[in-house]
Amino acid sequence: MAADLNMLIDLAYSAAVDDGLWRNWTEALIDQFVSPGALFWVIDAKRYEMCRNHICFRDRDNGYIEREYLAGPVADDPQMHRVCGVKRSEIYLDTDHVNLEDLRTRQYLAWQEATCGTRHHITISVVLPDGLEAGVSMHRTASQGVATSDVRKQIHALFPHFARALRLGFRHAEGVQQSWWDGLAADPTKAIALLDENGRILRSTEAAEQIFRREDGLGVRTDILACDDPLSEQHITAAIARACDRISPRASGVRARRLLRGRGAVESVSQGRDGIESPVKQPYCLRS
Repeated sequence: MAADLNMLIDLAYSAAVDDGLWRNWTEALIDQFVSPGALFWVIDAKRYEMCRNHICFRDRDNGYIEREYLAGPVADDPQMHRVCGVKRSEIYLDTDHVNLEDLRTRQYLAWQEATCGTRHHITISVVLPDGLEAGVSMHRTASQGVATSDVRKQIHALFPHFARALRLGFRHAEGVQQSWWDGLAADPTKAIALLDENGRILRSTEAAEQIFRREDGLGVRTDILACDDPLSEQHITAAIARACDRISPRASGVRARRLLRGRGAVESVSQGRDGIESPVKQPYCLRS
């Protein structure tokens, strides 16, 4: 049965301006192709880091799969190595790159089949700005075999629309983020920094940069906000985690305060605005 590509195309363009719909799109994809599951992902190729994912496998505990995957198997996932190494927009099959002679690869595939019930995949990978790549890996069982020529043909027809929707979503989110930042940071005397969900600084005011340059406890290490004091570091991590755990998270204010001896710490998290999430970054705001 042929997939309803028009429905998938329409939903992809809707997801470009409503980020939450990418999970719906992934679920629709596996329904249309009678797939046992799929993984939608955003990867920072330079850091070998999965920034975001939607794991959707039929009749499986997807929360458990995500926790298990990110706790270890991700390091041996041949697709992560493919995406971070090749860094180009493409469609590929498992037979195009999986090296079954490699022991760690075989161990990963055994974990995948035991946990997800799948052995094969066909993947769309799309290069985005800022060193990011996004895509979807649609899985197949051992009995289904490698993706058929008909499946490959339909995925190739879907590819340009999927890629365009991701890139449109990235530009749209960047524009929304910039507009919000322009209003938020209108007063340059306020120390404000925009963070992603990993604590990486996306934007900051001069007043915030002055605090970081003082190196008295609150600073930046490899682009990530960090505190020398372990307790304050825990506060930052917990504050961002609380913001990420919210239903429909949006850009959120993380208030920083100076403690005794000038140390930096995070005090609280507050909702910053209503609006559309980025397809690749969820921004949070640090204020002093």
